[in-house]
Amino acid sequence: MYKREVETELFCVQCAKDSLHTVVYINGIIYKITCETCGKIVVNGTLSKEVYGRLVERALTKPKRMKQEIEQEIKLGELRKMMRLPLRMVSKPFRLYHEVEGIKKLEKEKPMT
Repeated sequence: MYKREVETELFCVQCAKDSLHTVVYINGIIYKITCETCGKIVVNGTLSKEVYGRLVERALTKPKRMKQEIEQEIKLGELRKMMRLPLRMVSKPFRLYHEVEGIKKLEKEKPMT
């Protein structure tokens, strides 16, 4: 799970003026926006649906993407990724599990809108 925070100036409906806000992104999707002046928090209620959808899409397309990477390496005569393939195949389920757990943790901590 990739989390990024950005500070930007936005119009706050509660303050009725432009003020500094912190925007939190999870995997490139806006998770929440917090006004630094009044503390108003706006939360994306469909985050888990969007993030889980992208996670499933990535998991289902991973074998195809790995095959393409290997074919590309064979063409270039570089077989470094093929040497790491067994480790990647074993570790992927664990990495997916940790990503799902991170999303669940965010859902439990979700502030009220």
